[in-house]
This record gives sequence, C-alpha cells and structure tokens, in this order.
Amino acid sequence: MTNSEAEARPSFRRSAILVAFIAVAGLIGLWLKAPFGDALMAIAGKPPKPDHVGLDWLLNTQYGWLLMAALAGLAFHRFSGERIAPVFERLVLRDETAPRQRIWLPALLGALALLAFFLISAFTGQAPSLGKMAGGHPPTPEQMRHLMLLWPLGFVGAGLSEEPIYRFGIITPAIGLACLAFGRDRRVVTTAFWVANIAQALLFGYGHVADGVVASAHGGLLLATLLAPQTWGGLVFGYIYKRWGFETAALSHMMTDFLVPAVLLLMTFAHHAG
Repeated sequence: MTNSEAEARPSFRRSAILVAFIAVAGLIGLWLKAPFGDALMAIAGKPPKPDHVGLDWLLNTQYGWLLMAALAGLAFHRFSGERIAPVFERLVLRDETAPRQRIWLPALLGALALLAFFLISAFTGQAPSLGKMAGGHPPTPEQMRHLMLLWPLGFVGAGLSEEPIYRFGIITPAIGLACLAFGRDRRVVTTAFWVANIAQALLFGYGHVADGVVASAHGGLLLATLLAPQTWGGLVFGYIYKRWGFETAALSHMMTDFLVPAVLLLMTFAHHAG
C-alpha cells in the first residue's frame, strides 16, 4: 500500500459512521419485514422459527448475519476506499467530494431487468405460487387480505435489511481485504468485486431456495440455486451497489419486490378473468 493510497483512505471514524448508518437501516428493515415473513410462512404451513442463542443466533438468524456484516465492514471498509453510501455522505456528512449519483433511473432499470427474470421463472415453474408453497392449498381470502396489508412492510423491509447483509456485508469487506493484501488498483478491485458478487448472489439465491420461496422443477438444490431469479437478482443488486451505492441498491430491491408480486397478481387476475 503506497503513501498516497493510505492518505486516500477514509478515517476509522468516518467508516464507523457509514457502517452504523447501513447497520441501522438493516435493523429497521428486519423489524419492518418480520410480520410479512411470519404471515408468508404461516400460509406455507411452516412452523415458527425457533429461538436461537449464542453462536447459533449469530450463524442462523438475519440479526446475527447483520452483526457480522457490520463488524466485517467496520474492519475492512476503510481499506477498500469505496463510496458505499454516496447520498448519505453528501447530504448528511456534507461531503462535497461525494459523487452526485442518479438513484431513481438505475434503481428502476435494475428492477425492470429483474422483473423479466422473475417472469421467465414463473413461466418455467421455477417460482412457486402461494398455493404451491402451501402444499397445493390456496390461501384463504382472510390470509390474502392479511398478507396484502403487510406487503408494503415486506418490500420496504427486504430492501433495507438484505442489502446490508448480502451486498455491503460481503462485497465491501472482500474488496477491502483484497486491497489491504495486494494494494488498491483497478485489477484488484475488479477481481475482488466479481468473486464476492458471485458468492453473495449464490448465497442470496440459496437462502430463498432453502426457505421454499423457489422450487426448481428441473433438479436438486444446486440447480435450483443456480436458476433461482434471486441468484440473478443478487448479481444485479451487487452491481448496482458497487456502481451507485447502498441507497440505490436498496431502492432497486424495494422496486423489484413491489413490481414482481404486482405484475404476477395482475397476470393471475387476467388469466382467471379470461
């Protein structure tokens, strides 16, 4: 690491503020989406998740994953030199050197691309309906009304909570660690980003497959993960996070989780009306 690279690093205090901002957003997101997730699992007929303590809590709950993401970000963000939250840096930290990022357009384009992935998955049987998730029994009208009332909490909470865990928690520490070990240049950053982006996307897809949100009609767990629209969505969100920052990635995630169910629901209504 050269002297000029070391001077370009943000201070530990600045990194801590940025990490705290993203971690608090993640906590708010987990709190918001919990009722929606509970309602969805109830429709799917799955028992409530057991309480976890100690190491089990750290490794098997999203709160534990968020804590590990925050600690990893705190340890390695400053070595990465990445602008992880440019909007927050400019508006709250009053950093005039932070780039003036476009937020809405890249977020919307990412969401539209992912909508296409999800539609393809729906037509090929990769993304199950609520009826399939519930073992072939469609949800009752009361269950659907309850789920729809909680839906805004679900898509807002998912965007706020999953971007800190998967994109920030894996990509930023990986880039920081690589830069610390090999020096910060374009090849190091690019290689570290794509390795981390592919890894986090596979983990993101696997999490949805393991929860039963995706059920492959073409093979086992590995193939289901590779084909899951959430895996490809993770790649897109990772690219958006690297290029435009946390705020844009979270917004694109929210837009995706709003558009996909809305379009699939409209298609279902159109099919039954026809």
